[in-house]
Amino acid sequence: MTTQRVPWQAKFLALAVIWGSSFLFMMVGLRALEPVQISTLRVLSGGSVLLALAAATGTRLPRERSTWGHLMVSGFLLSTLPFTLFAYGETRVSSALAGIGIRIEDDVRVTETGCDVFTTAPKTVAEIEEVMRHD
Repeated sequence: MTTQRVPWQAKFLALAVIWGSSFLFMMVGLRALEPVQISTLRVLSGGSVLLALAAATGTRLPRERSTWGHLMVSGFLLSTLPFTLFAYGETRVSSALAGIGIRIEDDVRVTETGCDVFTTAPKTVAEIEEVMRHD
């Protein structure tokens, strides 16, 4: 049985719609809500989905206080703060520019001996053209 391969253009379009829609929804939401309210709604929506999935799959939540403390700190630094800053940033720039700008950052892990950069995404025009030629 052969499986059909989805063209990269379709994958790219789906990713652009999914990724870009969150910035579009922020822009629309900013007409009636403050940036903190938008980030709160994003966090609560995401948390609700995760709790529903955990309940549906029978996944147990952590019981240790220290685990919840770590989750609270990482949740604040990796979700709440960036979501608030994204929404605040959209009061200054368009949703399209915000969506492009957020993808330019590097993915980095800080270790005791330095840091590891995981970003392999092309960043220059030449690198993007090279990727497009090979797929």
